[in-house]
Amino acid sequence: MTVSPSSLTVGPLGGQSAEFTITAHPPPTGGALTIPLTPPAFASTSPAGSASLAQGASSVNVTVSGTGSTDQTGALSFGTLSGADAGYNAQSFGATIAVTEVSFGAITVSPSSVSVAQNGASGAQVTVSFNPAPSSPVRIVLTVPASCSVVGGSTLSIPALATTVHFTVLGGSSVTSTSITLGAASSADPKYGGAPASPSSVAINIVAQGLRA
Repeated sequence: MTVSPSSLTVGPLGGQSAEFTITAHPPPTGGALTIPLTPPAFASTSPAGSASLAQGASSVNVTVSGTGSTDQTGALSFGTLSGADAGYNAQSFGATIAVTEVSFGAITVSPSSVSVAQNGASGAQVTVSFNPAPSSPVRIVLTVPASCSVVGGSTLSIPALATTVHFTVLGGSSVTSTSITLGAASSADPKYGGAPASPSSVAINIVAQGLRA
């Protein structure tokens, strides 16, 4: 029986998960094979507690998720196998998987409030900064109310290694106050997959033309 890969990196609680595969050579016979799972204290598994290889199945996938909030490392281990197949039952499975949890990178939004003129007469720029620079592209979806708009659309696409991205807000026809919300980031970089922006919304004050602060 083997596991692959032998090491995983996951994000913190609410962040990116990772998957490994347990493969049996040959597949179990006579019924399912139960494989106990013991993740490090800062992680959880799905399925929880144990993985099950169905009779005749050669592999099963397990998802590991971080439950902490800091950079830390540990090992996922396996318990004694149980099942009807005498070749596997009561056998110890001594493999381990190195698990690394990384904390979220900082996504900072500035300013947290802007004033713009109605009817798109003048806009305001908002800057989103990343520390450290992401190792993979990052995507952030904006929730934009009907009373205003964002130049270029409501999805921010940040290339790998970039540290800032900007978006410009334009006012609609109404004089009102509203806000734009930034969703959690999505990225293959575990420091940014699921990472929240701070603050997670920008207050928008739409004023009459000629009265912009």
